[in-house]
Amino acid sequence: MLKIFLIIGVLLIGGVGVFLYFRGTSIIKKAAVNKPAQVIPKKAPEPKTLTFIIEPIKPASVSGTLVLSESQQKAQLNLNLRNTLKNNLQPASLRKGSCAKPGESVYGLSSVENGNSLTILDIPIAGLLYRAPLAIMIYRDPQNPTTPVACGDFKIR
Repeated sequence: MLKIFLIIGVLLIGGVGVFLYFRGTSIIKKAAVNKPAQVIPKKAPEPKTLTFIIEPIKPASVSGTLVLSESQQKAQLNLNLRNTLKNNLQPASLRKGSCAKPGESVYGLSSVENGNSLTILDIPIAGLLYRAPLAIMIYRDPQNPTTPVACGDFKIR
């Protein structure tokens, strides 16, 4: 008789355990379905405009800024320079390295005319920042494309 009670007890306890197990799973599934969407905080936006200082290379006195912005995943480089040669095109480029140790040219920029130049590159700002450090070089004129008159280091601190 004791064996029968033990068997019935084990079956009851096992049956209740199985019932609770499956009942608990359905509650979890229902809760997951009815749970509101989780709000994921957005990553802080990256700056959309960066400004770099262009300094003269002696004896020249050309100086100014390069404003880097982005539109439709394309970097826009806007050079604004003072003391440039009037009515003369001045080549510009982005080079690997720094002003102190410039390397090979990475991107040619639109020539500076009367102190201004706008170049649109088919690369987002993040792509340029990935390639840093770079140097922004401004040259005397098309006849002297290896004589720099101004430079700015393109780096993020």
